[in-house]
Amino acid sequence: MRKLACLILGLGLCLAPLALAQEEHEEHKGAEPSMVWKWANYVILAGLVVYVAVKKGGPFFNERAAEIRKGIDEADKIKADSNAKIAAINSKLGRLDAEIVSMREAAAVERRAAEQRLKDETQREIERIRLHAESEIETAGKSERVALQRYVAQLALDLAETKVRARMNPGTEDALVQAFVHGLGASQARPQTHN
Repeated sequence: MRKLACLILGLGLCLAPLALAQEEHEEHKGAEPSMVWKWANYVILAGLVVYVAVKKGGPFFNERAAEIRKGIDEADKIKADSNAKIAAINSKLGRLDAEIVSMREAAAVERRAAEQRLKDETQREIERIRLHAESEIETAGKSERVALQRYVAQLALDLAETKVRARMNPGTEDALVQAFVHGLGASQARPQTHN
């Protein structure tokens, strides 16, 4: 209210010299004094407009300023929340890159370990097959040696039989039978001892 009064007074003081100058000008011209009243009406009207503007406009503009301030505060809060979310997302993305690198390294380590296990397993299987083959070869060799020895023994018997038959005559046969019988008799005459 005090501001309004100061405003009206200031406006009146600014317009007063104009009104006085106008009056002097009219006196010289002999014009009617209605121009002063027009200025007075103008000042009163301007004062009323200013008064209404201050009285009704002040609370309106204060309320509007409060709403704008509230909107700005909410926008700042939303912006801060958004910035926090963006920072969190960027942080996750940064960690995601590190996690991807870590996962790739782990996969590479696992792949190398699996390759090594496969190589070791293959080597063990090759060694097992080699030992089995050697065992089979050795067994087959022994079996063939035994078969060869039997064959050689059979050939030797056959050869001996052939030679014996070639040298055998009735007199030799009788001497062999006599020696065999004599050997049987001598073995029965000896006393048998048990250990």
